[in-house]
Amino acid sequence: MSADSLSAWLQAVRVMPKQRRHRNGQLKALPISIRFHSRYWKSKSGCWIWQGAQTTSGYGQMSVNDHNEVAHRISWFLKTGHWPKQLVLHHCDVKLCVNSDHLFLGNQSDNMRDAVQKGLLNN
Repeated sequence: MSADSLSAWLQAVRVMPKQRRHRNGQLKALPISIRFHSRYWKSKSGCWIWQGAQTTSGYGQMSVNDHNEVAHRISWFLKTGHWPKQLVLHHCDVKLCVNSDHLFLGNQSDNMRDAVQKGLLNN
C-alpha cells in the first residue's frame, strides 16, 4: 500500500460514522463488527494496530451501546460471542493491538505475573 493510499485509508477510518442512512431515510446503526474491523491496520508483526480513539492510558476504545469500551475487549467479544468477565491481557504487550490471537483472559495477579516475567515492571 502506498503512503498516499494509506493516508487516505486512515482518514476514512477516522470519519466513519456510527450510523448510516437507510433507504427510507432513517438512520440505522452500523454493526459493531463493521465499525471495529474498519479501525485497525495489520502490522508485519501480526498485531492489529488500533487507529481509532484511545484511552488516556493508551489503549484503543470505541463506543458500544452508548458507553466506551476498550478495543481489545471488543475484539474478544467479536471472537467468542460473549463479553469477558475477566481482564483481557496481551501476549504481545502492545496496548493498541486488537488481534484476538494475541489476547488471553486473566485476573490482576496473572497480569502482574506476566509483566514481571517479561521484565516490564521496575523493581
